[in-house]
Amino acid sequence: MRNKNPNGFGIISKSVMLDKNLHIIAKALYAYLSVYADGDKKCFPTRQKMQNDLNISQDTISKYLKQLENCGYIERISERNKGKFTHNAYKITVKNSIINFTVDESETSNLKDYYKKNINADMKPFEEKQIEQWLNEGYAKDLIMECINIAVKNNKPTLNYVCGIIRNLSKSSIKTLDEYNRHEQQRKGETKNKFIENSSESEKSKLNGL
Repeated sequence: MRNKNPNGFGIISKSVMLDKNLHIIAKALYAYLSVYADGDKKCFPTRQKMQNDLNISQDTISKYLKQLENCGYIERISERNKGKFTHNAYKITVKNSIINFTVDESETSNLKDYYKKNINADMKPFEEKQIEQWLNEGYAKDLIMECINIAVKNNKPTLNYVCGIIRNLSKSSIKTLDEYNRHEQQRKGETKNKFIENSSESEKSKLNGL
């Protein structure tokens, strides 16, 4: 079913909007397509409609649709009827691009309780929304808890600090605690090797003997 409701809306994850490699016009096109996406994450606006609605040229549309395709955020599908081309469809393909509202409520509640205990007992609505957003974007509950633990350990028990940790993890596509632990193990190994390379021969012998 196509989304023809003029008062409808689409919801996308912040990861698309925060992609610094994506042009602002590409982001606008992505948001536009998300508004029209149906239950299968597909939409069917014509080039002419996009041009009229967004007030941009056909060449600009082609350029930034291509950027979205190259980044893996959309897939262009040639629709056919009895073997003959009829029109293009666009499918939202980026992982977690359209927020999933089926996150387990008990999981959300447990995480909010953990946040209250460690960050802010008087949790504000925007803090609740941020926690829901993390879960909807696919970050595992135990990973978010670990980020909260890091904030407390560093004496920075604030939402902004936890957000900063998760933003850094997103750069390495880390969304589970196992992925985080492997990443940290690799990082520490690389740091140790770099230190050894810059050490004297006697220091190297001691370190290698550990």
